[in-house]
Amino acid sequence: MKRACHGTRRSGRLALEPLENRRLLAVQPVLVADLETAPVEHLAAGISYYQQTELVAGQSQAFFQNWNAATGNELWRTDGTPEGTFLVADLLPGGASSSPTELTTIGDRVFFIAEDQIGFVQLWTSDGTAEGTLPLTDSARRDRLDITFPTVLGDTLYFAMETRETGRELWKTDGTPEGTGIVADIVPGMGSSNPAFLTAVNDELFFSIQVENDWQLWRSDGTESGTQFVAEIGVTENLPLWLLDLHPQSFTPVGEQLFFTTYDLESGRELWVSDGTQAGTSRVKDIAKGLASSDPQSLTALHGRLYFTADDGILGRELWISDGTEAGTSRVADIRPGTEGASPELLTTVGNAVYFTADDGIHGLELWRWRAGTSPAQRMAEIVPGPIASRPDNLTARNGELWFTADDGDAGRALFSFSGDEVQRVAGLGVPGSEPKLVSPALMEERLLFTTVDEDAGWALWSSDGTETGTAPISEIRPGSLGSFPERLLRGSNTLYFVTNGFTGEGTLWRSDSEEGTPRPVTGPELNVHFDSPDDILIVGDTAYFVAEDTFHGRQLWVARNNQTQRLTDLRIFEDEHAVSLQGVVGETVYFAVWNSPERGLWRTDGTLEGTIRVFEDVVPQGNTSAGLATIGNVWFFAGNDHPIRGDAGTGTGLWRTDGTPEGTFLVKDILPGYRNAVPQNFVAVSEVVYFTAISTEFGNELWRTDGTEEGTVRLTDIYPGEEGSIIDVHIMANGAILLAANDGQRGTELWKSDGTPGGFELVADIWPGSESGRPSHFHELDGVVYFRAETQESGNELWRTDGTTAGTYQIVDIFPGEEDSTVKFGDVIFDLVIVREMIFFAAMDDEHGGELWMSDGTAEGTTLVSDLVPGIGSSVPRDLIAANGTLYFTADDGIHGRELFRLETPEGDTNFDGVVDLADFDRLKRSFGQKGADLAGDVNFDGVVDLLDFSVLKSTFGSGVTPVPEQGVSDSAWIAATDRAFASKESDA
Repeated sequence: MKRACHGTRRSGRLALEPLENRRLLAVQPVLVADLETAPVEHLAAGISYYQQTELVAGQSQAFFQNWNAATGNELWRTDGTPEGTFLVADLLPGGASSSPTELTTIGDRVFFIAEDQIGFVQLWTSDGTAEGTLPLTDSARRDRLDITFPTVLGDTLYFAMETRETGRELWKTDGTPEGTGIVADIVPGMGSSNPAFLTAVNDELFFSIQVENDWQLWRSDGTESGTQFVAEIGVTENLPLWLLDLHPQSFTPVGEQLFFTTYDLESGRELWVSDGTQAGTSRVKDIAKGLASSDPQSLTALHGRLYFTADDGILGRELWISDGTEAGTSRVADIRPGTEGASPELLTTVGNAVYFTADDGIHGLELWRWRAGTSPAQRMAEIVPGPIASRPDNLTARNGELWFTADDGDAGRALFSFSGDEVQRVAGLGVPGSEPKLVSPALMEERLLFTTVDEDAGWALWSSDGTETGTAPISEIRPGSLGSFPERLLRGSNTLYFVTNGFTGEGTLWRSDSEEGTPRPVTGPELNVHFDSPDDILIVGDTAYFVAEDTFHGRQLWVARNNQTQRLTDLRIFEDEHAVSLQGVVGETVYFAVWNSPERGLWRTDGTLEGTIRVFEDVVPQGNTSAGLATIGNVWFFAGNDHPIRGDAGTGTGLWRTDGTPEGTFLVKDILPGYRNAVPQNFVAVSEVVYFTAISTEFGNELWRTDGTEEGTVRLTDIYPGEEGSIIDVHIMANGAILLAANDGQRGTELWKSDGTPGGFELVADIWPGSESGRPSHFHELDGVVYFRAETQESGNELWRTDGTTAGTYQIVDIFPGEEDSTVKFGDVIFDLVIVREMIFFAAMDDEHGGELWMSDGTAEGTTLVSDLVPGIGSSVPRDLIAANGTLYFTADDGIHGRELFRLETPEGDTNFDGVVDLADFDRLKRSFGQKGADLAGDVNFDGVVDLLDFSVLKSTFGSGVTPVPEQGVSDSAWIAATDRAFASKESDA
C-alpha cells in the first residue's frame, strides 16, 4: 500500500481534512507546450532556435528536425559542435515546412518522412548534405503515402506503407529509388494486412498483422516467398469492451527468440515467446492467474535472458527474468515487500547488470541495480542522503558507463555517470527547480547529445564528453513571451486539436495525442489556412476535417489522419468566396455545404476521395451546426435554402431532412411560405422528436417540434404573443423539460420551460424582476441539475443552477461581491462552462485575483479558485475550456509564455480535483459505479465505464499527497490497518 506522504511520515490515524481548507490552489495548471518560443525581433531576422526535439545519431553526425521563421520545420544535422550544426536542406523553400518525422539512421545516412513541394508525404534519405537528400518514393503517383514503423535490418530499411493499389503492406528500401519497393502484398489488392511492430531478430524481420479480430505473427527475409505466417498471437473477439490495447506489443529480440506481450482469452495480457515457428510460439507463463493481467513492461535483453517488470497480483509490480520457459520465468527480487510493489522502470543494461529506478517505500524513487547471477537487487549510492528521493531519469548506456539525470538536492537536476560502484556528477543542467529531459539521448562516437533547459538559454541542444567542462549547449533559444494564441480547442477520441494564431504559424491546426505529448502541427503556412468560423473544422473520432487553401485549388475540404493531410474536393470557386461549410457527422458520414460554385449543394464524405459526393444539388444547408446534428436514426434535420439554386422564388430557408441519398432529401415543411426565411435553428433531438426554433408569420420566432413529417411539424410556444416572437436564445433538456431563454415582452429575457406539447410552457424564474433581463445562458446539465450564467442588479453576472422548478432555481455564489460581474469576457463573448468529472470549470474574476480559473461542485462552499496563474489582480484570462479524457485543457496567458495551451494537473484518482486521493474520491466513484459515458467522476482510468478497474487505481493511489492528522501513540501499523478497513468497506460496497 502506498503511504500517505513522501519523506518523513508522522504517526497518526486516517483522517480527512476539510475540503474548503485544502481545495484552494490544490491542483495546478501546467503548460502543455510553449509553441511560440522566439521573440519577435529574432523571428524577423530568421535566426534558428532549437526546440525540444528528437535526436537520432549516425556514426559521426546526428539528425533532428528544427523550426525557424526563415525555413520552417526542416531537417538539420550536428556533429556536436556549433559550427557543425546546420540546416541540411530546405525541402519546402521559405517559411513553409516539410515537417520531417520518423527519423531513422543506417550508418551516417538518415531516412525520414516529409512533404514534397506538391504537398505529398514521401520517404526521403539524406547523407547530411543538400545534394545527398532525395525522395525514395514517387510523388508523380499523386498518392499520399502513409508510412509507419521504420525498422533497420542490416543495411535495409523496412517499413509499413499504404497505397491505393496495395493497401497498407510491408515495404523496404536500400536507400535508392530503384531499390525501394513492396516486399509482399499479404492481403492482395486494396485490402491491408497492416504490418505493425516491425522487429529485427538476427537476419529476419518479425511483425504482426491484423486479420479481422485476430492478430497474427509473421516473419520475412526481405523476399516475397520468404514472407510467411508464423502463428496466431491474439484474439480480440468476445473480450470485454473496457479492455484497452488488445494488440500485441513490446516486441523484443533475445538471441534467437522474440518476446512480446499480448492478450488471450484465458490469461489477459501476459508474456509470450516465439522461435519463428508455429509450434514454438506460445504464452511463457500466466504470471497473474486467470484473466487478470500481469501486464509485462520494460522488456529488456541481457546475456540471453529477458528482464521485465510484472505485477502478479500478490506482491505488486517487481523485476522479473525469463529464458522463454515457464520454469525459467521468475521474480528477481521483492524490492518493496507487501502488495504495492516497487514499480521498477527505465530498465537499462550496462555490462552484466540491469539498472532501473524503483521505490522501496523508504528512500523514495532511486537508482537500483541487479547483476546477473547475484542476489538481491541493490540500491545505488544515495545522491541525496535521507528520505528525499533524487528521482533518476533518462538512463542511458555509454561506453560501459551509465549516464542519467537526477536531482542532487541543491542545484536542481544534473547529469550523472555511474562506473563500477561510483556515482559522479558530470554537470548541472538548468536551474534549481527545473525539470530538464534528455530527449532521445543520442550517442555519437564519444559524445552524448541531448536537449534540456537553461534559465538564460531556454530549450537548447547540448553535447557532453563526460566532463563538466565538456558539457555545454551547442546552440540556444530563449523562452517566448508572445504566445502562440491557441484557440478553438476540439476534442477527438484520443486526440486534442487546436488552432494557433501566433507567429509560429497563423492559422495552423495542431494535434496532441496524449496528456504528456508535445503538440504537433497538422497544417502549416503552406496551406494558407484561415480558420474564420466554427464550421471550418470538424473532428470525427481522431480524424480532422477542415477547410484550407493551397496554392492551386482555392479553399477546399481537407482531411487529416495521423498528422497527414489529404484534399477531398476540387471545387470550381467563384472569385475568392468561401465555398465549403462543414455541417456535422451522422454515423460515419460527414455532411458539408458548398456555396459559390457550380458544384453547390449538399455534400457528404466518408473521408476518402471516392466517398466524397454531392447528395442534392437543389438545396444548401444554412447556418453553423458543426457542434452536432439533430437526427432521428440516420435522418438529419437542417435549415435548407433552395432559392439561390433554383433561381426563382423557391421556398426560402425551411425545414429539410436527408438520409444521405437524393431521394431521401426533401423539404419537410415550408414554415414561412414563399421565398421568405423561417430560419430554423437551435436543433435538439430527443428520442423520435427534434425540437427547434423558427419564425412564422403570426407568431414570430418560437419553439417548434417535428417527427419528420409535415403534419407532425408543429409550433409549441407563443411566449411573446403576436408576430414579434419570444426570440428564444438557447434550449436544452433537463429532467424531461425543455429550458428556454425567452422574452415575453414584459419581463425581458428570462428562464422558461416547455413540456414538449403545444401550449405547455411556463415561466420558471424571473431572475431580474421587472422589464430588465436576467439573460440566462451557457446551459450545462449534470445529474438532473442545469448550471448556467445569469445576471441580477444586486450581483451582476454569476453562476446559477436550476432543477426546472422556481424553488430550485437560484444563484450559487457571488464570486465578485456586489453588482460587478464575475464573468470574464473576450470582447462581448462570455466564456463557456465546462464539466469535467462532474465538476464545473469556468473563468471568473474577483477583486483579489483578476480573471482566473475557478471550479464548483454546485454549492457555494464548493466553488473555489483553482489557480492564480498571474498572481495578484493580474489576469491570465482562461478561455477555450474543453474536457478530453477526464482532463481539462484551456488556453491562458501566464505573463511569461504569452497565451499558450495548459492542462489541469492532478494526482491519478483525484476525482474531485482537491489535490489528494482520499475517501471523498471513493464516494464519487461509488455514486457512478456501473455507469458509462465520457468524463464521469469515477472513471479514473478514462475507459468510458466506472468499474472495478477504477477502484483498483484509486486503491493504489489512496492517500497520495495526504498528511495524516497526528495522534499521540498511534503506530504506523495501526494507521495502515485503518486504510485497509476503508478499502475493505469500499470493496464490499462495490
